[in-house]
Amino acid sequence: MSSYCFNYVDGELTTYNLNSEPHYFPCGPVNETNPAVPCCAWGDSCLGGGICTYTHSLAGGSGYYAAACTDKTFQDDACKSLCGDQSRPDVTYLADRDLWACCGTDENDNLDCADPTDETFKLDAPEDLPVLFKVPATGFNYTSESIAASTSFSSPTTSLITTATSTSLTTTSTPQPTTSSGLSSGAAAGIGVGVAAIVIIAAILAWLAFRRRRQHLATTSQGEAQPLSELSGHGEKGSTTETLPHSNNPKRRSQVPELTGHQIPSELPG
Repeated sequence: MSSYCFNYVDGELTTYNLNSEPHYFPCGPVNETNPAVPCCAWGDSCLGGGICTYTHSLAGGSGYYAAACTDKTFQDDACKSLCGDQSRPDVTYLADRDLWACCGTDENDNLDCADPTDETFKLDAPEDLPVLFKVPATGFNYTSESIAASTSFSSPTTSLITTATSTSLTTTSTPQPTTSSGLSSGAAAGIGVGVAAIVIIAAILAWLAFRRRRQHLATTSQGEAQPLSELSGHGEKGSTTETLPHSNNPKRRSQVPELTGHQIPSELPG
């Protein structure tokens, strides 16, 4: 697992370090998760399929070139050995043939992507290649662990965009909303109004129940007093006269008390 970048130029393995030109840097961290990753020059973007892209002006260039790799054998699936037999790593897309080709050079060995070589390879069109990484303009630490270690470059169609900083990454914590255990003024006011309403309703119900009870007691008292007034007859108000029933029993009429021995009979008037 190397932190340097390697590429083949004219069939020869070339090592790129901090002091070599051009300045190649890995497209992400090199660690146990990613033992091999492509390499692009400072300020350039790493695309899928082992292609790098740049936006600066370059005479005879196309804006694309084959990426280097941290694996000098180019056996890892994360890297592709492209245009290794050419003197330049630049490549160009042939839209009419739907192919990529290694750029050629003129008689002065100047780059000439308008006249590509016969070495071609199949890959998606430039606009369909995902941007996997953006190399900072001043590079970064080869083994930086500030970048997510799960970044993978094994699949050329993986749509993953990662951003690194040139020196260090600053973590900004997101403020968490504060929570209050007490009730808000609005909630407290609402509860107060609700309690007051309940008390008022309870008082009204109690008053209605008391009034109904009084009406019931008054009605009962009037019903019990009515028969007494009817029995008063010719007496004064509030007085009662009892009339003994007239008995027609002859036995009761014939029972006349006998005279005792000391009583003197008197004559009845004629």
